[in-house]
Amino acid sequence: MNSAVANNVFSVPLRHLSSPVFKNEQVLTESTVKGLFRFVGDSENELLKYLATDQPFLDSDWPLVFFGPTGTGKTSLALSIVSKLTDANADSIQIDKSSVWKPAIFTSPDFARRFNSAIETDSVPDFRNRIIGSSAILIDNIHLLASHQHVQDELVYILDKVSEKAVPVVFTSHQPPHLIPGLSVQLTSRLASGLALSVQAPGPEARRELIRDFMHIHGFEIHENAVGWLVKKLQLTVPKMNQFFSQLKILLKNSGSARNLDVGFFEKLFDQSNEKLIYENSRNIIQSVAREFHLKPADLKANSRKQSVVLARGVAIYLCRELLRSSFKNIGSWFGNRDHSTVLHAYRKTKAIVDSDTNTAIKKSIVRLRNQLLEQFSGQMNLTLPRAENLSETS
Repeated sequence: MNSAVANNVFSVPLRHLSSPVFKNEQVLTESTVKGLFRFVGDSENELLKYLATDQPFLDSDWPLVFFGPTGTGKTSLALSIVSKLTDANADSIQIDKSSVWKPAIFTSPDFARRFNSAIETDSVPDFRNRIIGSSAILIDNIHLLASHQHVQDELVYILDKVSEKAVPVVFTSHQPPHLIPGLSVQLTSRLASGLALSVQAPGPEARRELIRDFMHIHGFEIHENAVGWLVKKLQLTVPKMNQFFSQLKILLKNSGSARNLDVGFFEKLFDQSNEKLIYENSRNIIQSVAREFHLKPADLKANSRKQSVVLARGVAIYLCRELLRSSFKNIGSWFGNRDHSTVLHAYRKTKAIVDSDTNTAIKKSIVRLRNQLLEQFSGQMNLTLPRAENLSETS
């Protein structure tokens, strides 16, 4: 896979975007940021450097599972890998890869729908043969099959068949396979037999590269000191970063004049932006955690040292930091004006639970809450652009 690795920053080209095989795929349209042709990673996605090398995939890698929050690029990476493998296999046997040697690509609801349709039309063998005979298999959002036991059983059957032929299989999910509630032991064991890779939102080094990419895509010229300032402010997923620059482009167009996009400009922009939204989301987090632990929101802000309250408070602090990227000082103000060191200690203690290899009930609750809240926040940005007339020209 042609790619670049420089210091902590690496990139994986999204090959599927130029492949005719993927032109009409549903998962492609759902995962594409127009004009962005690479996945950019850094130390936040250290293990994904594995994909940014020319090292061939091994039979032991399958199935490959990408897991992480919405908007982090899991589907794009999965499509890119499937595209690479399909092209390579087609070249090796000299066939027309655009019309014959195709991968089997499904969203999980689509896989379930097509399997159920095959049952109704007595065509299950045809359904299976199409998948088993494909160049590769990709199933997006496998966690959505949690309530479909008969569909899981069919997927186990297919995985056993394709493993005999070493067909590459790639899944995406919000969570690691062993933490997905409602998956059968049989399916979980198949998913766990390969390689699971976490995909997280870009860290600061990757954000710097992505900001430059979006500047080019949207036709901006931003001062270099402002790029560094934005790296700290735009702690967003790639689609939300793109949304920010798209809105900024509209704002500048509506203003009717060119602007000097330096630190002063962005300071004015953000001064009027997202404090209210972040505070509202912090209240949402506190309420959700309190409900999960059968407490009242006021309990998490009080000075109680009861173990159940301390645990729930730590979870709420952890989620505020992870989902809102707020400072520990601000977070402390939401929890009864606790000082920075107290909040930091609670965050680290909860993070240790999440990062541990032990699959405890509390860890499952934290992961479930995190995914539920991510879904609620996924339509929001970390900022709201003000009206153009509220932004004075900066020098």
